[in-house]
Amino acid sequence: MAMFESVFNLKFNLVKAYTDIGLADDDAKLNALIYGLSDAEYAEAVAGFEAANRARAAEVLAAFEREHDAFAPRIEKPLRIAWLGDSITSDRESHQHIVRALLAGIPGLSFHDFSISGFKASDIFTNFYPGVADFCPDIAVLMIGTNDMRITDDEYHYYHGGIEEYARNMHYILARLAGLGCRTIVCTLPPFDMGKMREALEGWNILYEEEGRRAYDGAIADACSAHGGILVDMREAYGACDPAGITLDDGLHLNGDGHTLLASKIFPVLAGLLGHPLHG
Repeated sequence: MAMFESVFNLKFNLVKAYTDIGLADDDAKLNALIYGLSDAEYAEAVAGFEAANRARAAEVLAAFEREHDAFAPRIEKPLRIAWLGDSITSDRESHQHIVRALLAGIPGLSFHDFSISGFKASDIFTNFYPGVADFCPDIAVLMIGTNDMRITDDEYHYYHGGIEEYARNMHYILARLAGLGCRTIVCTLPPFDMGKMREALEGWNILYEEEGRRAYDGAIADACSAHGGILVDMREAYGACDPAGITLDDGLHLNGDGHTLLASKIFPVLAGLLGHPLHG
């Protein structure tokens, strides 16, 4: 899918990039107008996203139930679930939407998507009040840092978000969520493919390095441990994959296989928080 064509823009909800202007994801008429799509084109695109999510959800559920029996949550009170992240989470075909397809129709659950394309940890820090705090989630799923660990591909070699600031913001975010009584699932960062990225994002002055990803993943694990977060450590799972095989043509965003892999690791943790007895 080409960068910045209409369906791509819709897929990543780019109308709310860097700030949420309050446009509902399911406002078909307004979204179609903003993204330059006819009503029929919009409906076809959204139907395609949703069909893909349902198919991937079925795959994740089948694997889960082979190990943990039929999914049977035991929800004793209404629960609010928040998703916090950047474009990798905001993607309409992301791990978030795969998991939400698995939870669709379960009474007592409400969701809010706080993920916004382009976000860094500093943006979640800045926008924590009143948005996230007012929603007061019981459970949050957090994955942030891909934009922080971006480096300028020039003689300066500057990080877009320095590791010290990133670590400070992660500690704050997780401390605040814990203070709200929220159980937070925190994911380490996805891989990237610089060969694909250089071709797709020529002129963007962007560089990613494995050394940086290791450092940011370490900061994630440290903050998670310090504030009682539940770490979904994807380092081994991603390490067994070719990054080219689980990223889109831009080499940066996870593709369907990558999101399915991530959803398959998040879902058992979330299921346990929803009262499903887990084996092992």
